[in-house]
Amino acid sequence: MSDKPKHEEVDMSSSKYKTHQLLDTSGLQCPLPVIHCKATLSKLESGQVLHLISTECDMQRLVASLIKCCGEKLLHTELINGRQHFYIQKQTDGKHVRRNKISPITKHGIFSAIKT
Repeated sequence: MSDKPKHEEVDMSSSKYKTHQLLDTSGLQCPLPVIHCKATLSKLESGQVLHLISTECDMQRLVASLIKCCGEKLLHTELINGRQHFYIQKQTDGKHVRRNKISPITKHGIFSAIKT
């Protein structure tokens, strides 16, 4: 299995949300989906939406911690055929915004290893 997620630029006009980037991390285990998600979000412009797909069982908590730490907005989540779909809107202008002093992820050092 590859440690590289599938990246696609898509226009999902049939979706509820206009998605600017699709990131499919299915099959990747923590912390790789979070690392790829943060890196992909850093490349988006403020207001753009990332559609993240994951099979990681704890991804709901990880995404919640990511958006709290980085200041992004979770628009919607859904479970389709055992795969979690997250729609995350970039809120920041690329500068790191820390909303809380210690999140569950930073406490374990996952974000400290991420360089974007």
